[in-house]
Amino acid sequence: MRDLNLRWFMSNYKRFIEAYGDPGVLSRVITYSIPLIGIGQEGEVEGGFLRGLSIPGIEMGIKAGLELMRVYSRLFRNI
Repeated sequence: MRDLNLRWFMSNYKRFIEAYGDPGVLSRVITYSIPLIGIGQEGEVEGGFLRGLSIPGIEMGIKAGLELMRVYSRLFRNI
């Protein structure tokens, strides 16, 4: 299920900017969704998708989302 959500997000992230006209919304979506849907797919998320986004205004969301994803992934592996 997370794989499907991640692929959808990767294909449709521009819709958030188009719909709201503000990259801040995308930044918040990244902060709260990537940590959950990226668990188990850290390499794909970190190495490709998020590092390749160059949209001004989402840097903090990417940083926070990646940090939370790493924490959740470690927690998930240790449970």
